[in-house]
Amino acid sequence: MSSIEREQTTICMFADCGIGVGMGHLVRSKALADVFEHFKIKVHWATKKALGGGPSPLETLFQKPVAPGNLLLDCDSDCGQAEAIQVGSWATTNKADWIIIDHYGVDIGYLTHLHNEMSRQDILHNRKPTRIAIMDDHQVRDCALVDARLSPMQSDSGEPKYHGLQLMGTQYLLIRPEFARTLASGSGPREGIVVCFGGADTCQLTGECINLIIQESSPLKKEPLTVLASDTIAAAQDLDRLIEMWDDKYGKPGIRITWADADTMAKLFLTSRYALVSCSGVAVEACAMQCPCVPIHWVDNQDRHAEVLTGLGYAVCRSPQEAVAALAIAKSMDASPIDPFGAWRVASAICGRDFMKEEGFLI
Repeated sequence: MSSIEREQTTICMFADCGIGVGMGHLVRSKALADVFEHFKIKVHWATKKALGGGPSPLETLFQKPVAPGNLLLDCDSDCGQAEAIQVGSWATTNKADWIIIDHYGVDIGYLTHLHNEMSRQDILHNRKPTRIAIMDDHQVRDCALVDARLSPMQSDSGEPKYHGLQLMGTQYLLIRPEFARTLASGSGPREGIVVCFGGADTCQLTGECINLIIQESSPLKKEPLTVLASDTIAAAQDLDRLIEMWDDKYGKPGIRITWADADTMAKLFLTSRYALVSCSGVAVEACAMQCPCVPIHWVDNQDRHAEVLTGLGYAVCRSPQEAVAALAIAKSMDASPIDPFGAWRVASAICGRDFMKEEGFLI
């Protein structure tokens, strides 16, 4: 073994989550982490605790207790110097080759403190420098401390030359690896509507959309209904009553799922006739499975998704009324411009391997 200490490739993932942010950062980071772990690459996590106690978003996502080596930050953490030093120390303690950051609150000041702490620890313990990758790095575009840009929502057209990895374009959209495997297994007939606005549905879109379908003479009423919503969101929007009304009134089953793992989501989007979703990673997953999909764009942090999906030909809407009307005439894209292999491409670039070839995917 050389004088530089390194036993195996290790990745540290730092992802934002919580009230108002939802789980999107955490879910897409996990999509990349799952590919790493599939190939025996060690992954550690840093994210926030749950507001008010209880299981953290990380525990909810993995459906198991937080593993040793992971870091739970206070839910009101402010992306300040103290947090940057804490995260940097955590990454180097885990002997990380890369720290991959999915957090819009991270700025150049934060990265400077993070880099300095990791450099100090790496030099102290005679380790290779820990490299920094940023997802959707629009807020730190000019930072020379960043070694890889993971920016699938940005075009590389006209971009300046970059000193590190520059992974730009929709071929790098991070979709959970289960979606690639499910699509590769083939599809059958489609039936039903999926409604999913995620944990950040603070505008009561789910209930409003279902109400609109029930009230209007829509062909969508002929379809079974699957709603993804937590108990908290369901109670706030009276969703269980609406779903029961759907079941009783139209003779088609209506169900609510509080949580769906990647396999379940992939199969839902592969077999559903329609999807009404947030303009986020959920919409990207539906599109990758060639499901007729209408995303609703209702918050500013969905602007990039809206721009890209509109450019690819999807009917991105701004209101439930517009979306329900568009959904009734939505059609499948047999050759979707989005495929589910982005996480495999990113992991391959980070590790210098061809994971798609190793897995046997023929693209």
